[in-house]
Amino acid sequence: MCGTGQGTGTLPETAVSDHGRNGVYGEEIRYKKGDERVKELFSRYRRNRRELDLVADQIDRLNERLEDVPEVAGKVTKSSKDFPYIEEHMTVRMKEPKEATLIKDKLRKKEKRQKQLSQEITKVENFIDSLPEGIEKQIMEMVYLEGMNQSEVADMLGYTKGRISQIISRITKD
Repeated sequence: MCGTGQGTGTLPETAVSDHGRNGVYGEEIRYKKGDERVKELFSRYRRNRRELDLVADQIDRLNERLEDVPEVAGKVTKSSKDFPYIEEHMTVRMKEPKEATLIKDKLRKKEKRQKQLSQEITKVENFIDSLPEGIEKQIMEMVYLEGMNQSEVADMLGYTKGRISQIISRITKD
């Protein structure tokens, strides 16, 4: 049974709104048991968690590199404040443009990836939170949110590893 109280062994359609720890994404997604996107999200969850940590470290290093970019003198053009608005040239101090631009481009890409990973992680967490209370929800929390492997969960609950795998498969597939 899936813990729905109906004894049917199926999960109801679940609405999951992306209001997570990482902000509001304004997107509401309707999941049905067996929705291929759910299965894909669960299969990538642990990898996404690890990658999210790596991307955060990379962003920190890029920000440090950006701070260390040497300043150079640059020339800019401006108009004078008074009529006849004559073009004036000024010297300013600025980060070395080529190096700073390369670092900023990398930062934008990493921040975009970070947002994608955060959204996928939040979707999985919201899906698990939306499950009805019961042993299936506890199993999903232990395996995905707490990072336990199926054997550890099986030992803790007195099930076989195969039974834990069946329960997870039933929740995430057709």
